[in-house]
Amino acid sequence: MITLEIINQLLIPSKESEQKIENLLKDAYIGIQDLRRMSLNRNLTLEYIEKVERLFEENQFNSEELYLPRYLQKYAQCLSSFWDSYSYYNGWQQSKGEFHLFKSLKEYDLVLNVHHSESDCANILRKMEDYWIASNQVYTKYQIDLINKKYIR
Repeated sequence: MITLEIINQLLIPSKESEQKIENLLKDAYIGIQDLRRMSLNRNLTLEYIEKVERLFEENQFNSEELYLPRYLQKYAQCLSSFWDSYSYYNGWQQSKGEFHLFKSLKEYDLVLNVHHSESDCANILRKMEDYWIASNQVYTKYQIDLINKKYIR
């Protein structure tokens, strides 16, 4: 809910709120990078997995429940997808089940001391990058839209 609170503050754009969101995204991205590195080095800890998982859970929200201006709504959708990126359906069919990074790290990598989830971490990082870039593009468009509204009328 931290991200959601900051998004509501962006109705009146401010560098401070924008920077808070960027810091949260950076912390999450670095957290997954660290988990990937720790998995490869076989030195994962339950505490660190849960710390990163908490960061993601605290920032998850449903963008469909928000009523925001057009571009701010799209920005919220990108951020919501970013925070949901740790979980996805494997393969082409949903019948293969949902992959949950933190569950996989706890059940396989940590317990069996193998780097089972390393490639999944890489996939998740790519998804996070895409959503992060998209959110920045949409937020820039939101700022341009606000400027145009100010000067056109």
